Formats: sequence, C-alpha cells, structure tokens
Amino acid sequence: MLVLNPDRVTFDGQDWEGVSSVEVNRFGERVVVEYADAGPHAVFADVPEQKVTVRVVQDLAGDDLDGPVPGAMGELAFEVGANASGARRLEGLVTGVVTSVKYSVAARGAAQRTVWLAAVSSDGVSDPVEVS
Repeated sequence: MLVLNPDRVTFDGQDWEGVSSVEVNRFGERVVVEYADAGPHAVFADVPEQKVTVRVVQDLAGDDLDGPVPGAMGELAFEVGANASGARRLEGLVTGVVTSVKYSVAARGAAQRTVWLAAVSSDGVSDPVEVS
C-alpha cells in the first residue's frame, strides 16, 4: 500500500506535519513451496507467516529535536481523501514499533526524516493494518 501526501498523519497522538509518503510493505517470512515427482513446477505454495513494515517519509521545515526513537510503540494513523470535500475519505491505522529513524539533508538544504515501523497484530491472527 502506498499513500502519497496524506492529509493527516499521527503517531501515538502526536501530529507529524509534512509527510510525503506512507508505505505499507508485506514480506513472506516463511514461504512453503512443495513439488510433486511428476514435473518441475510447484504444486502447492503458502505463506503462513508474514512481516508487515511501514515506512514514513516526512519533509522537515526545520530542526527536529523530539522525533520518535527505536522501541517506541504506538498507533500510526493516516488519512487521505480523493478531494477536499471529505467525500471518500480513507483512514489507515497501524499499531507498530519504531525500528529505525534516519535523517537526511539534500544539497539544497531540504531535510527529511524517514521512520520505519514493524507492524504488530493484536492477536497474531488479525491483520495489523486497518483501512476504513
């Protein structure tokens, strides 16, 4: 899932201004593939375990002295709408743990913060990403 220029992003109740993108990435942590003796192609495949990560890229207007730190857990919420009217608004919710925070400054002085989170399911069965 990719959300470009979300209207609003919060983490653990704190507004994150200037977010340019939110990416939800899914990886198969354990992939099972089985073959039969009849030929070279798989006859069964499954992904019983998966890892969900979230990457948030934020354009910073100035100094950032109070950013998130690895190990911080909270709810990441982001809103996006088709237009300013509020019609067809979507909200994404992810409970996650911050795994990495990186800052960068471009040649023209534009600063960015990139935050990676590991999404956490409430019970191990429910999808840790909710879209409503």
